[in-house]
Amino acid sequence: SNGQDAIQCFLAARNTHHHFHLLILSQTMKSTLNAKEILQRLQTTAPDILAIVTGTVPDDPVMRFPSLSGFAASMTKPFRIRDLDLIIQSLIKRIPNEKNHPTEPD
Repeated sequence: SNGQDAIQCFLAARNTHHHFHLLILSQTMKSTLNAKEILQRLQTTAPDILAIVTGTVPDDPVMRFPSLSGFAASMTKPFRIRDLDLIIQSLIKRIPNEKNHPTEPD
């Protein structure tokens, strides 16, 4: 799908109290919006969202300096699942405990 679909999916989940805590966005996604633009839009409603950017161009500024674009980490494609797991495990530690075990809405 595309960037607008990703944004709509995120917002719909948020409106039903099913929050995403970590996103993986591709710089090479065929969309009118790139990963940085998608994350910027999502951060207007969820400034604490964690995101990993993936791409095939390691010299891309977003890939080299992900935090300057709001990303928690970057991974160059192709990557090994073991490496992705290590990054995810390190980022999960940054999610406050109440987000790890959200309570159901009344």
